Amino acid sequence: MKELIPYLVIIPLAFGLLMPLIARAQVRLADVFGNLSSFSLLVISLLLVGRSGWHFVGGWKPPVGIPMMVDSLTVLMLLIINGIGFCSALFSIRYMDRYTGRGSYYCLLYTSPSPRDLSTSRMPSSA
Repeated sequence: MKELIPYLVIIPLAFGLLMPLIARAQVRLADVFGNLSSFSLLVISLLLVGRSGWHFVGGWKPPVGIPMMVDSLTVLMLLIINGIGFCSALFSIRYMDRYTGRGSYYCLLYTSPSPRDLSTSRMPSSA
């Protein structure tokens, strides 16, 4: 099951980058793919319950490769985050009908940094 770990990164990036293109082609298709990707992340999180282990991206060991680890706390956080993410994607469909574009919404939902990441940025200020 540790082969599923990279998909927790691949799925949001792939769908987040493809959503604007999908929304231009068919508006309702963006909803289907957006909710499908959120649901698949939730399913992968559920499949990782009770599992622990390491996955080395590309098969390379550190310091060259990127190690990804799953333990009980990681799975708990994945379940909470992906459960809330799936609910927000599912219940925001009506909101998007009135206030915003689907392609932009799903792109930002899957690829944007959190506000905490922006506040701790090490970029120099303009002042």
